[in-house]
Amino acid sequence: GHLFMTSLDRTAVYEFDLAGNVVDVIDLSTYGTGATGLAFSPTGRLFVAINMGSRLLGLNPEGVVASDLSAQTPGGPTGMTIGPLGDFFISSPSNLSVVRLRSDGVHQGFLGVGSVSNPQGVAFLPSGNFVVGCAGASPLPSITLDDITTMDYDLPGTLHGDVAIGPGGALYFSQIGGGLSFTSITTPSIASIALAGSNSSGIAFGPDNRIYVKQYSGLDDVLVYSSSGTVLDTFTPAPATAGEGYLAFSP
Repeated sequence: GHLFMTSLDRTAVYEFDLAGNVVDVIDLSTYGTGATGLAFSPTGRLFVAINMGSRLLGLNPEGVVASDLSAQTPGGPTGMTIGPLGDFFISSPSNLSVVRLRSDGVHQGFLGVGSVSNPQGVAFLPSGNFVVGCAGASPLPSITLDDITTMDYDLPGTLHGDVAIGPGGALYFSQIGGGLSFTSITTPSIASIALAGSNSSGIAFGPDNRIYVKQYSGLDDVLVYSSSGTVLDTFTPAPATAGEGYLAFSP
């Protein structure tokens, strides 16, 4: 698969091949400002959230907007993922919650109200629960689809961004400040990797099991790391882009 990266400042999606070459830049600026969360559906369609415009767009393989599920999209969406049943789970900082939308865009309710503060990334655990990265609080909650908080991941600091499940089931959290923390899902025990960039936002694990992290504030590349935190490669967006971005690999 290829690596897809959203650009907050350009309102675009960059597509990289696994050698780090930009093969496409999809301009979505006519739909609002600030491309944020992205995820691939079970059928392989790429969906992208637009922050200022509150839109959820489905793209066909040519990068053309083929569906617009914006009617029920929450205000200022940030991170997102697609659940086991094909539902969208979208972080909504303005609602201090995660909004669940059915695959056809029908609003299914707010989850995590009172448990999340400035929610960012969302990821599903092997148990079927989901965990939310919060830029305004620690610990971070694990929430069931019935809206029950079952476990908190007590991380250092309070500025956390994206979340991702790594090889072997470890749960990774990016940190605004440059680091990357990870913990066992079943027995929380925090360890940290000090990364080279100034701030970390999106995280993804490639088919090669390497860690891909979007940096911003001074270094706006995607850095590729080994599991021990050694920089193995750098993916540089062209044209240049600044600010946060989320990452996803195509199927």
